[in-house]
Amino acid sequence: MLYVPIEHVESCERYCPGVYHPLNIGDILNSRYHIVNKLGFGTYSTVWLARDQSTSKYVAVKIPVANETCQGAERHILRLLSARESPFETSRHRDIFPFLLDEFQVVGPNGTHRCLVTPPARMSVADARDESGDKPFQLPVARAIAAQLIQAVAFLHSKGIVHSDIHNGNVLFHLPNSIDHLTLEQLYEKISFPADIWMLACTIFSILGQAVLFPVLFSNPDWAIKVHVDTLGRLPSEWWEKWEKRAEWFDEDGEPKDGQPRQPLKERYESSIQGPRRKYGMEEFSDEEGAVLISLLKSMFTFNPRDRPTAKEVLESEWMNRWARHQKIVTKL
Repeated sequence: MLYVPIEHVESCERYCPGVYHPLNIGDILNSRYHIVNKLGFGTYSTVWLARDQSTSKYVAVKIPVANETCQGAERHILRLLSARESPFETSRHRDIFPFLLDEFQVVGPNGTHRCLVTPPARMSVADARDESGDKPFQLPVARAIAAQLIQAVAFLHSKGIVHSDIHNGNVLFHLPNSIDHLTLEQLYEKISFPADIWMLACTIFSILGQAVLFPVLFSNPDWAIKVHVDTLGRLPSEWWEKWEKRAEWFDEDGEPKDGQPRQPLKERYESSIQGPRRKYGMEEFSDEEGAVLISLLKSMFTFNPRDRPTAKEVLESEWMNRWARHQKIVTKL
């Protein structure tokens, strides 16, 4: 059999006696765990996302290589963490470690595999570095990661436990929120056309004016949300309630605190589009065209992607038909 190696995918040659257990999306393990995706792999295991059919929660199922003896330390640590009488139970370090939800054996064509079930996590520190183009972490983030790792190792050592496999690939980020409410369809949902509509509106604004409406590089995500709310108004309720930093800048109606000024889209239009044209003696948008344009941009900047217009609807919009479509200049995308 011939195959083409794919970067960041395990070698097919390791699906052989004594090594990996073959698995397909949709398989059910231990009459309970419905496999929905693969999370990753290492030298000694593969890790899968599964839906626990008995609890309707998502879990991570780690399937070690057959007849493994090298992961006893991990199993021992997880058992300690999960025991009712565990010294971890009341410790402030408890939330730094995953805990064991279940363990079971799978007998397959390549041997017997002692599987571990834990709550799912986010990407590893190594993956986060790769996704950032190897740029360093922001200093507060780097300090926090290093500090928690030191706390975790010091705590393990204080309990007489040696981890023996500390590296960036084994340090995972917590999920910010539970994913248990997501259906399988929602879990597989990818970035779709509405994302383009938001970015299209940002690009149109910068073409017509002299400034970027939402700069890509904000100091932090909370500041980015703050600017979005300043410009577009309060987030949808289900998002608003989950934004922990909202009280620093806004009341519960989405109005700025302490009388701080807002810059809604209309004001940004005046300062970034009309203002520069006026300054340089250039043709300005008429009041009528400006009102129609702002209305179009507002619809494209709707927070909920499902409520944004389609590209076809933008193409057939009043602003396109009355003012923009007849203008001729060659551009390439």
